[in-house]
Amino acid sequence: DLWMRPLPARHLVCDGDGRDTAVGLHFKVKCDGGERHLVISGDTAWEAESMVPVYRQLAGFHPILVVHVSTACSVEALGALHQDSSGYHGNHLGIRGAMEMIQACDPSHVVLSEVGEELNAVIGDLALLVTQGFGIPCTVGMMGTTGEVLPLSCDE
Repeated sequence: DLWMRPLPARHLVCDGDGRDTAVGLHFKVKCDGGERHLVISGDTAWEAESMVPVYRQLAGFHPILVVHVSTACSVEALGALHQDSSGYHGNHLGIRGAMEMIQACDPSHVVLSEVGEELNAVIGDLALLVTQGFGIPCTVGMMGTTGEVLPLSCDE
């Protein structure tokens, strides 16, 4: 059995009318031994107030989490340095939002996806930091690579 539900995401329409155009996805795969969960962030900004509760609810499943990092920007660094709640990219997770999503979700494995050009040279280092900092495997999803096969069996 396969089950899917949408998750909130924040990515504004380009014409600035305030509508969101993105959605995250939560998949549940049932099998004889139980179930596995896969969460895909979607192209979203991090909005802690509305998103932390959603991703904390997913933590009990320890899902595989596909995080659309997208970019890095100076406002993230300044926000993290000064513990400023406004220090996030407006339409993308960026590094700061991605790390906070991982922390809230407590996944069993992370796949860093939708990697912008500006992160190309450092995305491997970021994956290593995720593995070291959170104690979980982290894979980079890059075009043209086959990557590793992630376990979706229910007896994991």
